[in-house]
Order: sequence, then structure tokens, then C-alpha cells
Amino acid sequence: MKDLLTAEKAYSTREKLSSVYWFKDVWRLKASAIVRVWRAVIWFTLWSIFVSVADLLYDKQLGLTNNVVPLMTVIVGLLVVFRNTSSFQRWEASRFTFGQMINTSRTLARYAWVNIGLCMEQDVNEESKNPYRSNKWNEDDQREKRSFLKLAVAFVIATKHHVRNEFGSDYDDLRSLFPADFQLSAMGSEAR
Repeated sequence: MKDLLTAEKAYSTREKLSSVYWFKDVWRLKASAIVRVWRAVIWFTLWSIFVSVADLLYDKQLGLTNNVVPLMTVIVGLLVVFRNTSSFQRWEASRFTFGQMINTSRTLARYAWVNIGLCMEQDVNEESKNPYRSNKWNEDDQREKRSFLKLAVAFVIATKHHVRNEFGSDYDDLRSLFPADFQLSAMGSEAR
């Protein structure tokens, strides 16, 4: 739990890209790839200037033949295909895993609802002498079972938010599943 809270705090302090004002993010250097690639960009820029000057001033033809382009096209095409296939496989595996988690939570909820008997009031039925044959349901036990079922659903929804890097519990679809007396303390805040 401590590692999870540390990761959530680190993510919340990290500078995020804007989805609306992208132009501001172009000039941002902190947490940018420019810091890692500037040397290569400068090297290829200088090399391009050298080739252009040699071609224009000294009339030296330093261009590549057209035989390289089809070869590079095939290589880049294969790289794109492999990258696309591997990303689709990751997406499909995550979708399958999330579907399994939903099915498992449904099965758990069904088993809990059916197999964990609702405690009935200890009203012995005179005909059968069985204390659990009464028709009077204990409302507190039934409320706890419903609370358990809602928490099983809340686990799946909380996992969905966590995978999307939406930490915490202050979401409408999640908050409505918690019991009224359920206290949450994540990142120092408590639920209402």
C-alpha cells in the first residue's frame, strides 16, 4: 500500500501534457525527449548543411541512389507492421484480462449471494424444528451482503481508473458504490 501511495504521489506531481494547448508543450524542455535527442539532431543538421553546401558551391553530387529507397521502404514497412501487431496483442491481452476480472467478480458476487446464507432470525418453526426455516429475514445481514456485492463492483471500477492513471476515489461511478460509513484514506484525503 505504501508503494502504491508513493507511485500515486509521484504521478500527481509529474508535469502532464495539455490536451488543448499543445503549442505550449512544444517549447517545454522539462520531461521532454529533446534533452535526449538534441545531439543527434544537431549532428544530422550539420551533416545536411555540409551535403547541401558541397552540392551547391562545389558542384559535388553526394546524393544517394534510388536503389536505397525501396529497401528502406520494405524495412520501415516491416517495422510498422511488427509494432502494430505487438501493440494490438498487448491491447487484446489487456482487454481479455479485464474481461476475466469482470467475470470473476460476477462469479464471486453470485457465489456470495447464493452460498452465503442470509441469517434468519432465530425463530424456530414448530413443524420442522429447524431454526433456519423461518420466513423472517435479518435486514442487517442482507444489507451487508449487498454492500459486499457493491464493493466487488467497486474493485473493478477502481482498477479501471487506476489503469487510466486516475488515482483516488473521487469519481461518481466509484463513489456511489461505497457504503455510507465506508472511510477511504488515499493520498491523505478521506471520503465523505
